[in-house]
Amino acid sequence: MKKKMIIFDIDGTLVDNKDHTIHQSTIDTLKKLKEDGHELVIATGRHFPLLFNIEILKPLINHYILINGQQIRSNGKIIYNDIFSLDDLKRLLKGFDEAHIPYGCVSSDGVYVNERNESVDYAYSLFGLEMPEIDKQYYLKEDIYQIWCFGNNDEVNEFKKNYPEFDFISWGKYGFDVLPHGRTKAKSLKILADYLGIDMIDTIAIGDGLNDVEMIKVAGYGIAMGNSSDILKASADYVTDDVSNDGLYKAFKHLDLID
Repeated sequence: MKKKMIIFDIDGTLVDNKDHTIHQSTIDTLKKLKEDGHELVIATGRHFPLLFNIEILKPLINHYILINGQQIRSNGKIIYNDIFSLDDLKRLLKGFDEAHIPYGCVSSDGVYVNERNESVDYAYSLFGLEMPEIDKQYYLKEDIYQIWCFGNNDEVNEFKKNYPEFDFISWGKYGFDVLPHGRTKAKSLKILADYLGIDMIDTIAIGDGLNDVEMIKVAGYGIAMGNSSDILKASADYVTDDVSNDGLYKAFKHLDLID
């Protein structure tokens, strides 16, 4: 069997968001895929320090597409970075301040928020994350790869109409990733495949979130978890079961990549 590059989202795909655990069937699946020589890749909205929830899987992973594609690490080496321009940041954050929408700035190694409220607390609890420190000037101190904003969907959807140069990707009731337009996991998937000398037809991507849509579309074969949105399911070649019902294992059994 020709070896594949297999790309996994984390939250809702590898990790069950209901209890923030990784099911044994998922661990066994990745071990088997690794033993058979496939290249395993993590593709996530998280930056590297926030990968604590997949510690048990890290020995199996050589490649990471991080911060929704804004950074790529391969075999311990950073091979790609894409950051906000300071002018874009100032315009966007000024808009959030004027609209009273809380936000967070994500660097390669840190996250700071400009304030805390119910929306911020809810978003962090959703993924079992510790609250970051408050720092309204963080964007002036570090390169910023991604912005998080915290508001209800109606509020943020109205706000973003004035900022077409940015993509707002919902990841929960009160949370959005904000990136310069067109910078996605899919873009970095292509970069990593080229770097490793792998044809895109030999890539398999599996995810559950709206930030996985372009990645699922561009991969040689795209899989949506059963707990995905209808938008992602419509973009996939195959829809598997929910993460809580061994959906990841079932997907690769369907592909005859595991027993």
